Amino acid sequence: MKGDDVGTNAAMTNRQSLMNALNHVILEQKDDIAVAIKEVADAIDSSGNAEASVPFNEFLEELQQPQPRLTRLKVFWTAALNSLPSSAARDDAAAKVERLF
Repeated sequence: MKGDDVGTNAAMTNRQSLMNALNHVILEQKDDIAVAIKEVADAIDSSGNAEASVPFNEFLEELQQPQPRLTRLKVFWTAALNSLPSSAARDDAAAKVERLF
């Protein structure tokens, strides 16, 4: 499955964590945020940028927690985004997700 490679310098999102996090967000009636998270995951996978995938995967792990810590979400999210090139689509997705914190 794409994204399950955990080898050295793997620049892929953890798809199981992605699906669990998306389900968590959807259950909270935040479908637009789930779509935005998926868009960023796809951008990270397309970029092949390990510097973005590591904090993004940490973001996904924290998001799955029963009580995610907002500070950790923000730190991981910001680190992942700062590792990607800026684009209108990325910025739009970021604005949606940042409503979580």
